[in-house]
Amino acid sequence: MSDSSSKSVSDKILKAFYAEDADACAEVYSEDAVLYGLGPKFESRGKAAVRAEYAEIFQKFKIKSFDWDDNHQMSGDVAYHWGTWELVATVRATGQTMKMRARTLDVRRRQPDGSWKMMVDQASVPLPSKTWNA
Repeated sequence: MSDSSSKSVSDKILKAFYAEDADACAEVYSEDAVLYGLGPKFESRGKAAVRAEYAEIFQKFKIKSFDWDDNHQMSGDVAYHWGTWELVATVRATGQTMKMRARTLDVRRRQPDGSWKMMVDQASVPLPSKTWNA
C-alpha cells in the first residue's frame, strides 16, 4: 500500500523520533538523501549516514517532546516542507534538560510505488538576537 501524501513522512518520522528508533527514522529517507542537521555531524550523506546520525542523537539524549510546525507545498512528485520545531530532551550523561528551537526545510519525492521519501533535510538555528543588535 502506498502513502498518498508527503505528510505521511512527517507522521512516520515523528513516531520514530519519539520511539528513539534510528532505523525507522532512516527509513523515511532516500538512499542518496542528505541531512544537514544539528546533531554531531554537519552533513550526513546517504541513508546509512542518516541512520548513524539519529543513533548518535538518541544515544546522547532522551527525547521528552518534539513540536513541529510542518507546512508544505506539492508540485507533481516533489513536495517542499518548511516550518519550525522545538525539541526538549534530557542529556543522558548529566540528567540536565535542554531545549532547542530551529527552522527546517526539506524536500520529498514520490517514489514509483507511491510512497514518499525525504531527499534533503536541513535544520538551522537562528542567531541570538544580541548578535544582530551588536
